[in-house]
Parts: sequence; C-alpha cells; structure tokens
Amino acid sequence: MSGRAPAKASYSPLVPEPKSEGQATLGGTRDAGSSAPGRTVISITMSKSPASSHRIHRRHEQSLASASRNQESGGIPGVPGTGLMRVGLAVMLCVAMVTGTASLATAQVTERMAEHTIATGLDGAYQVLPIDMNRDQRPDLLFLSRTDAELVWFENPTWQRHVIATGLSSMVYLDAADTDGDGIPEVALAHGFSNQLSEEFPGNISILTHQEDPAALWSIREIDRMPRSHRIRFVDTEGNGKPVVVVLPITGVEAVGPDFRTPVPIFYYHPGEWTRMTLTEAEEGQMHGAFVTRWDGSQREAFLNASSLGITLNRYINGKWMRETLTKGDPGPWPRSGASDIVVGALGQDRLLSAIEPFHGNQIVVYARTEGTWQRQVIDDSLENTHTMAVADLDGDGHDEIIAGVRGGSKQVFLYTRDTSGTWTREILDRSELSPTVCETVDLNVDGLIDVVCTGDAGSLKWYENR
Repeated sequence: MSGRAPAKASYSPLVPEPKSEGQATLGGTRDAGSSAPGRTVISITMSKSPASSHRIHRRHEQSLASASRNQESGGIPGVPGTGLMRVGLAVMLCVAMVTGTASLATAQVTERMAEHTIATGLDGAYQVLPIDMNRDQRPDLLFLSRTDAELVWFENPTWQRHVIATGLSSMVYLDAADTDGDGIPEVALAHGFSNQLSEEFPGNISILTHQEDPAALWSIREIDRMPRSHRIRFVDTEGNGKPVVVVLPITGVEAVGPDFRTPVPIFYYHPGEWTRMTLTEAEEGQMHGAFVTRWDGSQREAFLNASSLGITLNRYINGKWMRETLTKGDPGPWPRSGASDIVVGALGQDRLLSAIEPFHGNQIVVYARTEGTWQRQVIDDSLENTHTMAVADLDGDGHDEIIAGVRGGSKQVFLYTRDTSGTWTREILDRSELSPTVCETVDLNVDGLIDVVCTGDAGSLKWYENR
C-alpha cells in the first residue's frame, strides 16, 4: 500500500420459488405523550405471487428537495426515493386495538418486486453499494466481502465482475464519491476490522483511486489506522463537491462487552491532507449506522449516526461541528438501549426517521416530528438481529416504504408500507434466508422506478425489480 500509516494505532479520549398465501399481524405503538391511544395490530391477507437489479448511490441525492415541505427547517431535505412508481398493493386489513407485544406470523411475498440473482457463492458477503463506476450513466455495484482479499464491482447490465484491489483483509465497509469531478468515484475503505484488539486487525482506513481503466486495478493509499473502525462516509459539509471522510468505530478501543460503556470517537479527514481530526468524543457504547443527508435544504450535507445514546444529527456550521440528539431511541436499560441504524425518508409533506432499535435489535421504529418533538412509534418488534434498513417511495404515493433485513430468525428481507390511514403493513421481499447485511435502493435498470439491491451472509447478491 502507498502512503504512510502510524506505526501504532492509539486512541485514548479518557487516556426463487412461488410462495403460498400467508398472514401477518403488525404492531404499532407510541411512547407516552403520543396522540395514539395504544397499539394497533393489523391482520394482512395477501394473494399468491411468484418470486422473480438509477439512483446515484448516495442516499441524499434522490431529488431530496423535490417539494417544499413544511418542517421545522422550512423544507424536507435528505429524503430519498422520489422516483415515479406504480403498482398497487392488494391487501385486506382488519384493524383492532389491543395492548401487549406485537406478534407477526409469516407474511406473504410482495407482488410489486421481481427477484433477480446477480451472483452466488460470495463467501463473507457484507456490503453492496450502487454507483456508476465507468461513466456510462448506469449504476454499477461495488461489492465487499469480509473474508475475501479482493475488492470488486459488478458492471451493469451484464454483471461482469471487475477486481480493483487485492491483498486486503477483513474489509468491513466502504463509501464512494466523485471528489475530483472526472465522473468516476474515489472509494474510502475500512478494512483490517475486528472487535478484538490485535496487531492483526489494526483498523486500516484507505483511499482507492482509479487508473486509466476503472475495470483494472486501482491505486490504494492507506491514510490512517484506528482499531474497530466500522463505518465510513463521504460527507460534503460545505456543499462544494469536496467531501470529508467520516469514520465511525463500532466501540471505543477500551470497550469490553456486554456493556461496552466507554466513549466512542468519531473522526474525519480532509481530502489531500488526510490528517485525523476529532469530530466528537461524546458517543458511548456501541455505534453502528450513519446516514448522509441534506438536512437543512442547502447543498451542505449533514449526517445522522445511531448509537447506544440514540440518534444524533451532525452538522458542520460556521467552521465547527454541531451535534444535536434527536431522540434517545429505545428507552430500555443499558446496553439494550439507543439505536442501531437510521434512515431519513418522507411521509407526504413530513420528514420521516426510521430506525432499527436497539443495537442489532428486534424493532423497526418510525419517528414523526410533532410540536417540536420526535414521536416514537414501534411498527414491528418481532424481529431478530436486524442489520440493515433503507427507504424509498416504491409505489409513487409520496410516502416512503421501509426495507429491513434480519440476520437472525427468518433471515429474510421485509418491506413495510404505510397507507393513508397511518397503518403500517409488512410484506416479504426475500424469503430465501439471505440473512441480509446491507440493502440499498436504486433505479438499477434505469426505467424510472426505484429498485432494491441486497447482499447477505448466504453469499448471494440480488436485486428486486420494481414492476
């Protein structure tokens, strides 16, 4: 690898088959102070459906300000999934007011999406990222495996596999953005990852840059080492096309389970300088998801992060980082508190926050802002080891759907839809035990409809075509 890394890392803040018919019941609860008087359970009966891959990958670049929406900021930036959609959802709803825990039976596979397999036998499959890698105006798929030594991308539409780096180990996450304006992205990569501290897993942070042919090997420069670096994001804090790289460790280096109750830092790097700078040392416990968005309606990007402390908005204003806790997430006792992942979407004219709670948790939670407060509503608490979440307006009704994937239990991908009465329903997007680690939304076949792409522990890379 090119570039010079620190000799020793240190951080010490304190020193497809046809499916049979099925039924689901779906819960929706609100915390105290909410206007909803309890839990709503919805029974859904769905018809039989057979199983059947151009949004730029950045979640905040999907026509986020397509309408002037009346929120506290005077708009609703940061809302993905605004493509024109069609296809209805045929359901029969039987609604009853009850108390207690939500219980979900097996839901029916959705009729609106057709499943396609791009690749199988992908040991250690962990992340897929849609982005145009070769300037042909089609989103390709960057792919990362936790156990493979090669970083690759699959070329749309033939899905030819291209290797851009070799000799890597324990890759865990990447992000990509065109920082030099040549139409081909640079890639920021976190690798050498483990929850265990050792010289074998130093927490490498590297930048990859294409050579003449983006399908050939890229140059790679290691810029830092930080143990347990787990999520990495490009964030255009100034709105000038020169994003910083933000790195989020999963825990502090001194953390020990099961409590992990030590400070967790967030770092950032300016391109070219690549000097580690501390954004905050105020996080604590476990930190997982980070979502980049144009929160205030300008070209400036902010990001939200999810941790044991809840969901926090991070904005760079007048030369300094400003952090605001939007919600504390799951109110359960430590360490089963806070949030694991966060996405930003829209419900008509209103901004929607959706989260997985708590860490790798069992709950899908939505937040809507009412009188200055984010009201918490649990729409599903029957899941196990939920690991990924995405949002997009798949049916063109102005209300985003939620995609969530679980690595435990059924190991399926689910699709949540909200109707005009405020009722959330659940369908199965993939029931093949994919054990999804990452799902993204993107118009993969460039037909104007937002599709879904997922990968997971089962070693498959799939896309789900919006029809």
